[in-house]
Amino acid sequence: MNTDQQLIAAILTKSSDEHTLLKQLYIDNQPTINRFILSHQGNEADADDVFQEGLIVLYQNIAAKKFRGDSSVSTYLYAICKFIWYKKLRQKGRYTDFEADYQHGVEDSPQVHLMATEQRQLIKKLLNQLEEGCRDILTLTIYYDHSMQEVAEKMGFKNEQNARNKKYKCLKRLKTLVQNQRGLRAILQQL
Repeated sequence: MNTDQQLIAAILTKSSDEHTLLKQLYIDNQPTINRFILSHQGNEADADDVFQEGLIVLYQNIAAKKFRGDSSVSTYLYAICKFIWYKKLRQKGRYTDFEADYQHGVEDSPQVHLMATEQRQLIKKLLNQLEEGCRDILTLTIYYDHSMQEVAEKMGFKNEQNARNKKYKCLKRLKTLVQNQRGLRAILQQL
C-alpha cells in the first residue's frame, strides 16, 4: 500500500496513523506550496494560511469520500491550495493571469509544472464539453477575471445583465457535467 492509500485509509478509519501520515504530507508539500504563494504575490503568513486551509479541505474531502484518486494526494492538495490562493487574490483585487505565469516559466519545479498541467487539462476538458459561447464566458470570468461589463462588451451582449444570465446558464451546464466527477468539485468550488 502506497503512502496515499495509507493516508486515505487512515482518515476514513480514524486510524492512529492519521496524525503521522498527515505530518509527513505537511513536510513533503509545504515547501512547494510556500514557493508557489511567494512567487504569486504572497508572503510567508499567506502561505501558511493557505496551506492550513488546503489541508483542512483535503481532509474533509477525503473523509467525505469526495477524493476519487484521479491524481496523487499531493497534486490534489496543490490544486486546492492554488485555487484558495487565487480566490484570495481576486477578493483582494490583486489577481493576475495565472495562465501567463505558467507560459513564462514562473514555476520551475517539474512536479509543480506537472500538477499545474494536470489541473489545466482537467478544466480544459470540462470547458471543451460546453458550447463555444459558454466556454468563452467562463474563460473570461474564471481565468482572466473580467467583469461582467467587460464580458458583455467583448461578447457583444446588449448589457451586463444579459452577460450575467448567460454566465449563470453556462455555470449550471458546467455543474451538471461535474456532478459525476467528484474529484473536480473541490477544484471548481475554489473558482
